[in-house]
Amino acid sequence: MDHALLFALRAEEEAPPEAKDVVAGGWGLALFIGLIVVVALLLWSFARHIRKARLAAEAGVFGEDTRTAARDADTTDADTTDADTTGDDTSGDDATPTGTGTTSS
Repeated sequence: MDHALLFALRAEEEAPPEAKDVVAGGWGLALFIGLIVVVALLLWSFARHIRKARLAAEAGVFGEDTRTAARDADTTDADTTDADTTGDDTSGDDATPTGTGTTSS
């Protein structure tokens, strides 16, 4: 019990510092400048890697152009979708041709 009382009295004696006394100091400035340098180096490295990747893609290192392959795949999908919407679906007796909006009776 005496220890708790001593701890309470000691905590009461040590008042928190004033707001004007709390400063980051030299270490805070050094850390801030260090972080700026690290971010600058990361951005510089990122720009170099992107430039290298772009040049490698233009040289054909990665194989065929993926944008062209994706465009060709979209064209192929569009061709099959167009075939599906022409009304050639004869899967049922009263099948409605897709896209015409009429029913066969």
